[in-house]
Amino acid sequence: MTVDGRRLVPITPLPTRVDAVWDALLEAVPDVSTRPEALDAYTPALRQLHAMSLLTAEVNNGGFSQFFFNGGGMWVDDAIAGWAAAGLPAHEELTLQLTVNCAASWSLIAVNALRGSGPTLEETRKENR
Repeated sequence: MTVDGRRLVPITPLPTRVDAVWDALLEAVPDVSTRPEALDAYTPALRQLHAMSLLTAEVNNGGFSQFFFNGGGMWVDDAIAGWAAAGLPAHEELTLQLTVNCAASWSLIAVNALRGSGPTLEETRKENR
């Protein structure tokens, strides 16, 4: 089945737990972990659901910075749009604020590393634990 030329994923029954959503997405689009562009053929809602599931899993496993450290930053816009579409403005705002804060922190670390001043990446990680 398609909508506007994009594929829909038939998932039955509809999962309600985050890990079950994640498993259903990986089953429907098995190469999404190695080829994120695989989701381009699907609806924006599926990309958003994937991003929200990935963000939730990464935050539950190691915190918001882990989401970015593990390459999740490419999905952050989809996660924000997904929270908005799902009617979860607090999640949307929190993700946006944490994205800005995380980007600022990593930028400062990078500038200090290039200058050879300030705390090292490892020192910064220890401070943020």
